[in-house]
Amino acid sequence: GVELESDDWVGAFRNDVCIGSRQWDTSECGGGICDVPAMGNDGSNDTSEYMLPGENPIFKIYDVSKDIL
Repeated sequence: GVELESDDWVGAFRNDVCIGSRQWDTSECGGGICDVPAMGNDGSNDTSEYMLPGENPIFKIYDVSKDIL
């Protein structure tokens, strides 16, 4: 129920780690529907904080006009 503007961002988080984000500009998204990537753990140290199978990310909105998350 949150209205987004084209300069707002949606981020996917695992705990406090941002594992993907997308600017919510539906004119730039495929068919007017935006996706948000959620990067996964591939077993390397660089991805140790990323998603594991069966986990669900938490999505947060950054409202640019209000400068709030």
